[in-house]
Amino acid sequence: MRAWQPRPRGWRDRGAPLLARLSLSLFGVSEAGLRLWPALAAAGTVVVGGLTAREFGGARRAQLLAAIATGTMPVLLSSGHVANTTSYEVLAWAAIAFTVTRIGRTGDTRWWLAGGALVGIGAEFNHLAAIFGAVLLAVALLGPARRTVADRRLLAGAAIAVLLVLPDLWWQARHGWAMFEMTRALNAEHGGPGNIVTWIVGQLSMSCLVMTLLWVAGLRFLWRSGRPLWRCLAITYAVLFVLFAVTTGAQVYYLGGLYVCLLAAGAVGLDDWLYSRPERLRALLAGTAVSATLSAVIVLPVLPS
Repeated sequence: MRAWQPRPRGWRDRGAPLLARLSLSLFGVSEAGLRLWPALAAAGTVVVGGLTAREFGGARRAQLLAAIATGTMPVLLSSGHVANTTSYEVLAWAAIAFTVTRIGRTGDTRWWLAGGALVGIGAEFNHLAAIFGAVLLAVALLGPARRTVADRRLLAGAAIAVLLVLPDLWWQARHGWAMFEMTRALNAEHGGPGNIVTWIVGQLSMSCLVMTLLWVAGLRFLWRSGRPLWRCLAITYAVLFVLFAVTTGAQVYYLGGLYVCLLAAGAVGLDDWLYSRPERLRALLAGTAVSATLSAVIVLPVLPS
């Protein structure tokens, strides 16, 4: 499996090539050097998964389960050794959701500044982070959460995101808005009604199959939490699910980063249920071990090519 997978011509991201260039400067032409940064991003995503469970009120066992669920996600296993944008994109989405979760718990809107920075930095790796941020902002402003979280810090966070994205927009303007051409090409190739089923089925592969129980429970937990901003995460998931299903359905990993938050929420929401009957937890972990092993054989470079 290649350590570097370049984007097609016309696509513009700066973060992954910059880190690849840094690896070349530090380590020379080294496969391990190129794989260092995506591996660190994948490890960071696992940490964020555990921290998100803590924000949801989970004890250490729920945090550990969230970290295990995150670390065994096939999308994370497959991207954590490849120098493209996916591992950074998943980390950015997970970190953005973490800041929203923290604001929803504490009401500390200073975290909007960090959220805006994460959206801007994430967009430097992949424009999907900006789409996530924009949809989340719209959902928050159009719903009940507006009364508790919409203040000058939210506007400041949005401004930070825009400022960080401006250099890319300047480049796009000077090069005929290549991202729109690339988006149209991707939609033509991967979108359309014929790929909607592919998208729906593909979401089952975003986590280990048995961990589907966890992220479905996570959606329920967010919706029934009584916290408007946490509910916004569930609504944002639904909006993006439909949007990506009808536009780029075959690109099933586009929502991968948001599953980190859902798995964390499910780990907290099912904590009592799992530990009230130890055999439930044992079955979940055993199924995860089997599924993760199969995924590792498929997506990691462990078999001769």
